Amino acid sequence: MLKTLQTAMMILNKFTIEKSSWTARELSEELDLPQVNVYRILESFEQGDYVIKNDITKQYQLGKRLVQLSEIAGKKRDVVELLRPEMRKLMHETGEAVFLVGLNGVQGVTLDALVPENKVGFSIALDGRAPLYAGASYWSMLAYLGNDLINRTEKGSFEALLSPRTLTPQLLEEKLAFVRKYHWVSSHGQFTPDIIAVASPLFLNAHVIGSVTIAKPTYRVKENDEQEIGAAVKKTADRLNTLLNFHQINLDYYVYFRNRHTNEKQ
Repeated sequence: MLKTLQTAMMILNKFTIEKSSWTARELSEELDLPQVNVYRILESFEQGDYVIKNDITKQYQLGKRLVQLSEIAGKKRDVVELLRPEMRKLMHETGEAVFLVGLNGVQGVTLDALVPENKVGFSIALDGRAPLYAGASYWSMLAYLGNDLINRTEKGSFEALLSPRTLTPQLLEEKLAFVRKYHWVSSHGQFTPDIIAVASPLFLNAHVIGSVTIAKPTYRVKENDEQEIGAAVKKTADRLNTLLNFHQINLDYYVYFRNRHTNEKQ
């Protein structure tokens, strides 16, 4: 990366909600950069309306061009606004909690959770992480990852499970094969006690990026529930996959927009 461009990015990154105004001298001291270099970059930004300068205080703030670019990016990448209606529809149809899990390296991360208000629920740890052997939400992603990762996972100790002995390499392989065949899979309390989870994978450009899951307390499970829930989850996943691929949008920005939506309601 060009050194001047890298310096310019460092300067822009210092403008935050907590500290939205800076003088060239303050930025110079904060970033340990020559003040003349900082000043020249800020003057260039000012000419392009990327920052504005208060001639009295000599402080700079983000300008209208950056605001416009932010709005453009926000509209194109508000993945929460795009996906939540389908997740909410699934929650209302089944009467159960719906989770969105994203793939992050060799872990799954809980990105969102929608829970019916009139049902006895269970604790949900947003942004919580779990290994890819930890139940249906994670199996549905692991099934579409490389053989090396699958082999390493199957040879692991499964130590994060409530009872590691409930999962064997053979059972895990059977679950992964089930996902590939039916595009959904279920797990029974492997990671969260007394909960049945049913999940279906999410893809962008044929690469798995996450999963959508229904979680249901075992005492509410009736005969044939898993098949019906599996069909419902797969149907929702199909719609989510269509949206993700049509808009060419991934889940990388999900937490940012989830938090922004939360803040807007407060």
